[in-house]
Amino acid sequence: MNDNALSGGKASKVARWTGYGLLAVIAVVFGLFFIVGYNRQYAENPNFREPLLTGTVVTFVLLMLLVAVVVALWSVTQSLQRRDKSSSEYNGIPARLIAMAVAGGTILLMVITWFFGSKTQMMVNGNNFSDSFWLKTADMFVVSILIMLATAIATTLYATWRSRHNSSS
Repeated sequence: MNDNALSGGKASKVARWTGYGLLAVIAVVFGLFFIVGYNRQYAENPNFREPLLTGTVVTFVLLMLLVAVVVALWSVTQSLQRRDKSSSEYNGIPARLIAMAVAGGTILLMVITWFFGSKTQMMVNGNNFSDSFWLKTADMFVVSILIMLATAIATTLYATWRSRHNSSS
């Protein structure tokens, strides 16, 4: 497939319909999780709940993670193969520089949040969880996601404000 096979409107349509399909599947899986057998009691301890479709949700999330990793690796491979064939600027925007900054920033953020992550023991479903590596890793993901979400919201608000400010001038 050549570079122009999914250019312009066709690529946009494929991306849009892929997104719609993905949202529909996610809505169905999580909807069924909460509707079908959600209040089932845990056999060993009736104080806890054991939803019927927990395994389905976990499998779905792992499958989505696998797909995301494969697509990311494919995208990086394609980008590196095209590096010499095309400019790193698109419409005056330094796309390659932005991509490298985002990838490097994400890795740096995750390393920093892992080192500062908490390794305090937790009680999970009545069991003491004390594996410091996994406690710090879970903390890294939670804190990194919150920082990236706050950054995305702040950037969007700034871009919106700036575009309105520039259009009124």
